[in-house]
Amino acid sequence: MNSAPVVPPCNYTFPATNFDEFLALANLLTSANFGSVIGVQVQLSGSDLAIAAPITSILGVETRHDAYLRILHGAVPNPAPFDTGLPIAWAYNIGLQLTVPGSCSVEVPLPTYPQLSLDPAEPPSFAPDSYPETISFKWDDQQAWVQREAGKQLFAAWTNQFNQPVYTPVTVTQAGSGTTPVPKDMQAVAFVALTTLKPSNFNDLQDATLVGPIAIAVS
Repeated sequence: MNSAPVVPPCNYTFPATNFDEFLALANLLTSANFGSVIGVQVQLSGSDLAIAAPITSILGVETRHDAYLRILHGAVPNPAPFDTGLPIAWAYNIGLQLTVPGSCSVEVPLPTYPQLSLDPAEPPSFAPDSYPETISFKWDDQQAWVQREAGKQLFAAWTNQFNQPVYTPVTVTQAGSGTTPVPKDMQAVAFVALTTLKPSNFNDLQDATLVGPIAIAVS
């Protein structure tokens, strides 16, 4: 698009062992994909309308893909009135979780974060039958930020729909693991990362992120 050079593909591995796990993983990935499109559009708005307009046209196609995946699973096409925009670095890091290390011939100039994972680890899934009240996760406690931010309150930063980030306190249960409440009234897929700051918008949140993000289906 716009005569930009094409970034060569990397090699990927997908942790799905059956058809329903494949649908669930595809649902999470498509949510991150059109979240990144919204994020790019926000960054370009008012600066380059020639690029912003075609980006908008991608969203209709992407959301129809997501609706198809949810229908195959037997769920409603989408329970949320808005999609969730993502900081571009968040979307990039979600993709890195599935990327074979060393397989990318071009390194994208975006920050990479230590990975966050659910605890216990679970295969890709759609939303549980009941709305989750808390989640537990783990991270690499040997990362430099652990020493740099020692003693500070750790927060889970949540993005969902067309809302500002929401922050919940993380209770560290042992080195490299913790729990946090799940904010009320989120829908479809939410995204969460860890930080010690509480920026009011997701572009600043991108710079304040310490670890993550992960995608979580909540409805």
